[in-house]
Amino acid sequence: MESSVDHELQLETNQKVEKLIEFTNNGIDLIKNGDYEKAIRYFENESFAESVGLQLGDSKTIFLHNDLSNPQQIDDVLNFISLHSHFNHKYSEIKIAGLINSKLHPEKTKYFVPQDVWKDVALVNLEEWLHAVQFISKQPIAGEDDDEIDVALYMRAKGIPLTEHFLSMHGRNKFINGQKMNDNLKKH
Repeated sequence: MESSVDHELQLETNQKVEKLIEFTNNGIDLIKNGDYEKAIRYFENESFAESVGLQLGDSKTIFLHNDLSNPQQIDDVLNFISLHSHFNHKYSEIKIAGLINSKLHPEKTKYFVPQDVWKDVALVNLEEWLHAVQFISKQPIAGEDDDEIDVALYMRAKGIPLTEHFLSMHGRNKFINGQKMNDNLKKH
């Protein structure tokens, strides 16, 4: 039999999960609308994180020194962002690597960054918040036991076209390319 304390804790957990789902759905809408930089800023909401018992921790930042135009530079930046972003279960902490795009001289204020790069950065931001949903709810969000594949399935089912780079991380592409996306999706 469930005690009243257990029941209250479960209600609190459910409320946090509902708030997180609503928060991530708003971010998903920004991504689906192509507002990638706005989505990135949206996911930097420290006060929201604290309201659901999470922390936004410091992570590494990469500073651009020129336009991102060659594929190797783009891969290096995306790999940096992906490798230095994670959800820390021990501290309930989301760490998302940053990308600083501003010039120090006045003729232009920013370097050229392809929209696909901003999209990948936004997907990584969303991914870490979705790992927080998995952690707090103590269950997969799309029915897959592997957290990384579960997040990708959830994003795909929500109508987000996933990038090659995003799918290449954590072996997702091997699983997802042959998987029907909506089979396991739980209703959120």
